[in-house]
Amino acid sequence: MTDNSTIFLLVTTTVATAAAIWFFLLATRGARERDLLLEVGTRISSSLDRDEVLGLILDGLEEVVGYNAAGIFLVNIESDEISHHLLRGYDEEAVARVRLKIGEGLIGSSARIERPLVVADVRKDPDYIDIRGATRSEIVIPLMVSGFVVAVLNLESDRVRAYRNRHLKQLQTFGAQAAVAIDNASCYTEAQEKRVLEQELEIAGKIQQALLPRSPPDISGLDVAAYMKPIESLGGDLYDLIQVGERELGVAIGDISGHGPPAAILMASLYASYRSLTRRGFSISEMMGRLNNLIQENFGIHRYATFFYGVVAPDENRLTYCNAGHFPPLLLRAGEAPRFLKDGGIVLGFMDDASYDERTVPLEAGDIMVLYTDGIIEAIGPDEEMFGEERLAEICATMIRRSAREVLDGILKAVTSHSAGSVQQDDISLVVVRIL
Repeated sequence: MTDNSTIFLLVTTTVATAAAIWFFLLATRGARERDLLLEVGTRISSSLDRDEVLGLILDGLEEVVGYNAAGIFLVNIESDEISHHLLRGYDEEAVARVRLKIGEGLIGSSARIERPLVVADVRKDPDYIDIRGATRSEIVIPLMVSGFVVAVLNLESDRVRAYRNRHLKQLQTFGAQAAVAIDNASCYTEAQEKRVLEQELEIAGKIQQALLPRSPPDISGLDVAAYMKPIESLGGDLYDLIQVGERELGVAIGDISGHGPPAAILMASLYASYRSLTRRGFSISEMMGRLNNLIQENFGIHRYATFFYGVVAPDENRLTYCNAGHFPPLLLRAGEAPRFLKDGGIVLGFMDDASYDERTVPLEAGDIMVLYTDGIIEAIGPDEEMFGEERLAEICATMIRRSAREVLDGILKAVTSHSAGSVQQDDISLVVVRIL
């Protein structure tokens, strides 16, 4: 064998050996990557903690694919917004300054077209948003469940062309499993958060109910009954019965704009402030002015309250009151037309330094005062007709000689009958005061 033949054989053998080693390494790497993907997929599928799932996804991808920065971005289709939930290798403040929408940047574009994107050099892509100066290549995978994008997986590398077709195939396979895991974990997290919120609202509702008087003050010459039923755990109505001086009854009723926690917070604030002002000896009109400014300063024009406050003095046979935009309470007397207690001023919180007037009206034995919120008069019947103030006055007139409790129960029965099983639309509060 000649020297040239020997050299040729050696070269051929070396090349064949190198090729075999190369293909062996590729096969080994592929098998290892598949094993890692399977292992990571199994781990994320076994957890219902969304944060843990997202962390496991990024941990696994760092080993399988590799990256210098990575993030999982949750997609809200209803609001068209994309929010970062978990980041690795980014300046979080820089990311927070960019408010992504679907269709914006590479992440938003992938979410919009519902397809992955592989960018060899981000410096040449006009859609790239430069949040991280060292990034040179990027791969973006939309994670979809039931045909909808629920999240976007984003990996960035400091090397040009760091991501190839094999990475895309791996991430697409992995992404399908990750999307389901994220969706399951998100549903579980939302259910847990909802359960906690419901428990907190229930506790808050009990605290709110504890603010209301358990029983009216025992003042001879007066017969009093009260009722409240919110449509949610937290209501926006309030009523109060408080002894003023030695033998006078303070009666308050109000309604906060809106429902739920915001209305309940304003209600609690109004209640505490009103109670404080009554103890400090302000006149009714001055108290109303102070309450108005309190709401205006602390809650702004988007929140307001209707509020009625009156003081019943049975020894002097008089009622002094101020009505700040509330549905006018009824004052009923046998043989006379009902009187609506309207005088006072505008709703609390509508404008700064609003002025309020107080009025005094005489009372007689047998008179009945009925205070209510819109849950009573705006109760809807099957024909879409509201219960209304006139119907309320007519029903009360038929019970003019009955006790406060009988009048209250009669009103509630009439409202229930009128609604004919319809769902309660608003909080209901009702107070009846009878002069003995």
